[in-house]
Amino acid sequence: MKILKWVLFASLILLLGFTAACDGGPSTDSGDDDDDDDEYSEYSDDDADDDDDVNDDANDDDIDDDEGDDADDDSIDDDLNDDVDDDTDPPTTTTSTTPPGTTTTTTSTSTTTSTVSVPEGWLRIDLTWGFIPSDLDLHMWAPHDGCEAANPFHLYYPDAEISGGHGCSEDFALELDDASSFGPEIIMVYEPMIDEDYHVLVHDYTNKTCISQCMAMSNSNNLKVAATTSDSYREFHMPANTSATLWDVFTARYNESSWEFTPIDEYCFAESPGSISGCPLD
Repeated sequence: MKILKWVLFASLILLLGFTAACDGGPSTDSGDDDDDDDEYSEYSDDDADDDDDVNDDANDDDIDDDEGDDADDDSIDDDLNDDVDDDTDPPTTTTSTTPPGTTTTTTSTSTTTSTVSVPEGWLRIDLTWGFIPSDLDLHMWAPHDGCEAANPFHLYYPDAEISGGHGCSEDFALELDDASSFGPEIIMVYEPMIDEDYHVLVHDYTNKTCISQCMAMSNSNNLKVAATTSDSYREFHMPANTSATLWDVFTARYNESSWEFTPIDEYCFAESPGSISGCPLD
């Protein structure tokens, strides 16, 4: 019985010793884990510092890029401003020259700038108008050098030039005729007679049979007669709502150095183109 007790007591001692060895024995892993945690913490701090450095470098690069972009934008703006300055034309001043002795009126004439170049001594006369009437005719009574033709010579369509069958020099001519609206009709004087009158008129051929209340010519859009020389340009205008088929426009005279213009501005009715000489009709 005593032997059994000692066996049981020894077994209990062995069992307690085994249990203590499994649960309460010393451990070396905890220290290693702490060391690993400390090393990880150090690595984490180093990585964080490295990341901060990278971010700082990136931010510095972004700032440099932004400053560079701003400089580029300023350069572009300067270039654009330079282009605008280069493309901006300086203001121009247009002047016109009126020959000495020229008579002007406020109702029917104006002086402006011509885009047509005329040699010295020459005279160019242009008639332009709108869609209605379809056919306006430019007439001129012109002096010449005393050849077989009547003097002055009645220049108009179909007698468009004095040299045709008259044995006279071609000092003037109807260079262009138009019978389908707008114009222009053009008369040129190449070799003017000195101190002689050149008499210019406009006939409404479309409405030549009208004898009253005929305002188609005067109300035609952009109706004007333009006189161009080498040193002057002048426009003549017919007042709107004027009842007439013949407009007696002006006379021009050359004095060896320049042309002088005298507006007439008279209006009447004329049926036959060949009988036109002025208003009132002779």
